[in-house]
Amino acid sequence: MLKVVIADDHRLILAGIRRSLEDDGGFEVVGEASTGEKVLPLVAQTNPDLVVLDLRMPGMDGLICLDQIKKRHPAVNVVVLSVSTDEKLIENVLKRGASAYIVKSVNP
Repeated sequence: MLKVVIADDHRLILAGIRRSLEDDGGFEVVGEASTGEKVLPLVAQTNPDLVVLDLRMPGMDGLICLDQIKKRHPAVNVVVLSVSTDEKLIENVLKRGASAYIVKSVNP
């Protein structure tokens, strides 16, 4: 079972992601964060296998979080979520070390 931290500033999105992962059965959600500042301490505390990270969050945005996670915890996989379909942004996110980029309009 993969341990997962979910980070998004919208409670509805957090709940939906949690439910989708738990319904799958292969994931254990070990933490949730609604601001960028809470992500890094939560990752250090829970030692997840995967972080599902919103690109736009208050305080510290997802790109900075991504950079810091990959710097401090290089073995942690990060999947970035966003509403943007901009190819340059997606390419930038993947170059920075994200394992995947998922557009929020995707079917769970």
